Amino acid sequence: MQSNYRKNKNQRHRLGAIAPFVALMLPMLIALVVFGVDYGTISVAQHQLQNAADAGAISTLRAYQRDRFNGDPAAIESIGNNSLFGQAIAIDLVDDVEYGTWDAENNIFTPAAREGNNPPQGATAVRITLERVQEEGNGVNLLFAPVLGTEFADVRVQAVAATDPACSGFVGIESATLRNNIVTDSYDSTQGTVSPFSSVGRLGNGDVCSQGPVSLASGADVTGDIQGSPATIVPGSGSTVTGTLTSSPIDVDFPPVDFMEVTTNDNSFIERGPPWAPPFYNESTGDLVVNNGRNITLQSGVYHFRNLFLAGGSRLNIVGEVQIFIEGEMRFDNGTVANQTQIPSNLQIFVGDGPVNIQGGHQLHASIYAPEADVNIANGSGFFGSVIGRTFSVAGGAGLFYDESLASEAGGRARLVW
Repeated sequence: MQSNYRKNKNQRHRLGAIAPFVALMLPMLIALVVFGVDYGTISVAQHQLQNAADAGAISTLRAYQRDRFNGDPAAIESIGNNSLFGQAIAIDLVDDVEYGTWDAENNIFTPAAREGNNPPQGATAVRITLERVQEEGNGVNLLFAPVLGTEFADVRVQAVAATDPACSGFVGIESATLRNNIVTDSYDSTQGTVSPFSSVGRLGNGDVCSQGPVSLASGADVTGDIQGSPATIVPGSGSTVTGTLTSSPIDVDFPPVDFMEVTTNDNSFIERGPPWAPPFYNESTGDLVVNNGRNITLQSGVYHFRNLFLAGGSRLNIVGEVQIFIEGEMRFDNGTVANQTQIPSNLQIFVGDGPVNIQGGHQLHASIYAPEADVNIANGSGFFGSVIGRTFSVAGGAGLFYDESLASEAGGRARLVW
């Protein structure tokens, strides 16, 4: 009996010792819960606002390039098409939408004053600022943090879109080579599509340029200008140029893709595919692989891969506005990339050291920016948009069509730079 008494007494003593420990740890446990749940809320808010700012900057600058008075309405529409926790995002044009210039070397945006209620003239960049802050009465509501005395979080994001320099149609920075019955031309996707087999809608500005040599051979016809150092047509090749042929290098600097600026992506929303096959996206390698006749759809968003491979009659469907960042190789080998809108600006592809190889497939509507990669297009049925590569080589196919809606009056296409 005495032994049982001592045992119960010891148990009560232990419980008594644990109680202060639990009381001490409880605030820390609550803080961990607060941090975990509310940090997730803040991250979602930041991601949704950043997507809206990115889309707004690009859309606003493109609209401004066509007519400066179209910039503000485009900002309202594009950003309003996005939502924060299910509610449409509204903006203040004066505070949230700025027009100005972008210093690519120093990553500095310089705003220009509005002309009354209208955007200024001559802007080459747009900065969108979206914020939800307690001071303005619209901070992000927190669920658990109020127990610690904090009800709201401040979230602020920015995006800058700027125009690349002129000569951004078909560029091989170090060299450009076209051969085997290639035709270049241009069109304006805002006015509709064109056919590789018809002259309707063609605008005659399918320029090709380089800081190094540009060479045409074997029936390559450029409907537009050629500039390179030197720019040559192989004698007896049957190749032609409708515009000027200038043997001097272009004076343009194309900065490399800065993947550190891709702070968020939508890779987690990529469909897995059938359970009996490997997933399309491999998180461990960072590769997206679509082969063996399989199909995948990328919805509007930003995607970031190490490599992207499309082969074997497979199909990559693009729905809405999609940006794809690829640090390594992009290879389309007899696969189809179906940009449902047929608007090149809705499929922007940014590539690191590459290479980029597009072989076969059907008509591709895209804007490819790969200043450190070799870009090779062969045996396709038409490319629509723009290409900037370290080198650019085309052999065989129906044609290359530069989408002039990607360029401003001063030359250059709109792209995100911040």
